[in-house]
Amino acid sequence: SQLPCVTAVVLEALRLYSPAYMVGRCACKDIDLVGGYHLPASSTVLVSPYLLHREPSRWKQPSMFKPERWLPLLTGNQQQQQEGSSVTTATTPAGAATPDHADGSSSSSSNGSSQGRVGCPVDHASSSSGG
Repeated sequence: SQLPCVTAVVLEALRLYSPAYMVGRCACKDIDLVGGYHLPASSTVLVSPYLLHREPSRWKQPSMFKPERWLPLLTGNQQQQQEGSSVTTATTPAGAATPDHADGSSSSSSNGSSQGRVGCPVDHASSSSGG
């Protein structure tokens, strides 16, 4: 993106104030979830962006408006990521990208695969309008 700061502000605003109150996904394959739950293929999974985007175990300071949390993801600055920003392309039950875990970890593989995702992945870092 040619305007990473503007993009970061938009992404952070959408994280805190999502226009969708519920997002549905269909499981592509059988998957075993944390806690011993099994999700058969073709099951519908509903996720609340409001709750997910304020989950303290997934976000540092989840209620704070911090567009800078997205900049390493948008600019590809891995050094900034390792020095405390903790911006990662984590996986979530809905398959959405999450820029920072509260514990600094990432649940996505180093090659960016969607292993463990329930739905189809959403990759904000590689999507661009090109215009």
